[in-house]
Amino acid sequence: MVVGIVAATEVVGPGLDALTEQEVPAQLPFVVVLLAWIPFTAGLGLVFRARVSDLGWVLAGVLGTFLVQQAVTRAVGDVTGTLVAGAVLGAYATWVSLRGHRPPRLVIALGGFFVLTVGALGLRGVTALVGGQPITGVENLVDFLLQVPTVALGIGIGFLVASRQRSPR
Repeated sequence: MVVGIVAATEVVGPGLDALTEQEVPAQLPFVVVLLAWIPFTAGLGLVFRARVSDLGWVLAGVLGTFLVQQAVTRAVGDVTGTLVAGAVLGAYATWVSLRGHRPPRLVIALGGFFVLTVGALGLRGVTALVGGQPITGVENLVDFLLQVPTVALGIGIGFLVASRQRSPR
């Protein structure tokens, strides 16, 4: 993706000078962002062929993960917000999967995992480095390297804590 971005800036004209990291203020109301997860979840269900009866459980996992991450991040920071949201997602997915008629744990966890995915940080970091902003680039890459294992650790903790209740499918 970075190669495509760099190539596009060269072809279109502005060159590497256009690859600067700028803080963009949030312009959408929080409720709009929250509601945008609904079509995302529907699309996810279509792409991964989820049963229609599973979509409510997946949507609850997506919205819950998003809300927990936002609340904890605002209170104590990105890494902790991601860790706690991942743990809540893992526990929720395990709890849902305990009943035979509900979706498997992986189906539930997948939607929330996309909420926690931090791939844009890596892309922004490399793009900033190529664009001549080494400090911003390195900061983004360090954040990326902290967040990736945090997602896995959080979901794993949630799986383990909830699995102590009963064995999920």
